[in-house]
Amino acid sequence: MNGSSVPGRQVDVVPIGVTFELGPEETLIAAAWRSGYYWPTVCGGRAECTACHVVIEDGAANAVPPDPVENLVLAPVLAKRDPQLTIRLACRLKVRGPVRVHKKAVRQRIGGTPFIA
Repeated sequence: MNGSSVPGRQVDVVPIGVTFELGPEETLIAAAWRSGYYWPTVCGGRAECTACHVVIEDGAANAVPPDPVENLVLAPVLAKRDPQLTIRLACRLKVRGPVRVHKKAVRQRIGGTPFIA
């Protein structure tokens, strides 16, 4: 998808069934936008809302740990969900290896036009 991506940094997104290759410092939402996909967000990927959050279904150990801002923003979401779930913000999620996440409403943009925040 992009020459700067590193093999092994794939994120599979279900239920849409698309895989994004992330660059070394690229977030999941940035990779989706770069690839011409819409990702639900209210704040435009600034970690101010939680609309972009995903549930990691597999490969959680390959996710870069959340920073304090992400932990703070996600606290209300985590308080309402099953504590066994691994929930992350797509606008903060970076990976070191393969990961599978669940997120509804991700879709290809009409015309595939990339979105840059």
